[in-house]
Amino acid sequence: MAESTGRILVVDDDDVFRSFTARVLASSGYVAAEAQNGAIALEKIEAFKPDLVLLDLCMPVLDGWGVLDRLRSAETPPKVVVVTGVREATPPGGLCRWITGYLFKPFRAAQLLARCEEVLARPSVTHPRGDRKEPRRAFIADATILGKDRAVVAVGLLVEISAGGLRLSVASLVKPDQYVTVLFRVPGHAQHIEVSGTVQWSDPVKMAIGLATVDGSDDAVLRALVDLE
Repeated sequence: MAESTGRILVVDDDDVFRSFTARVLASSGYVAAEAQNGAIALEKIEAFKPDLVLLDLCMPVLDGWGVLDRLRSAETPPKVVVVTGVREATPPGGLCRWITGYLFKPFRAAQLLARCEEVLARPSVTHPRGDRKEPRRAFIADATILGKDRAVVAVGLLVEISAGGLRLSVASLVKPDQYVTVLFRVPGHAQHIEVSGTVQWSDPVKMAIGLATVDGSDDAVLRALVDLE
């Protein structure tokens, strides 16, 4: 297997976790750097120029939401995967476009590497072209697909999202026109986001779902997630 490439900054106030994560990344071919809080992370982002930041949310000095807020004014901000062990109930910041993934602690090394590879391989935003009228943003997170009876029919990854639909990487026997519900998490929310819709197309490893309904207050979260301004 070929080694991975790219520069990744690991931002976490847990010394053991941060060091372990950086070693895993380096052993797979990435160039890894570390920062123990958000203030140091901003300095490292300026000097190190990472392609990806693995960002904890709960940190001293400046937390992860503070880092994301500062990145809004950056000319070329890096992609960000939020890596956290706490599902905060209310985020003090918005779900900006640079959050391109979510990974909940604890996780396996293979899961970390797969998430980094998936995020780095995709553009943050895919602009409309041809018959597609909506921009799509990359958002890589674990997803669970439920059938009409709410039984689990597949688990996999949410990979892209737009105002009108989702794309998932998932091995499933779900067929086009089947009505499903997708559960996934976003940073800053304690509960799953729940959206439902009809499978537009599927193959053995991926599918697209057109959104029909969004559960209650999740609508505002979904709007924030796909707001690309």
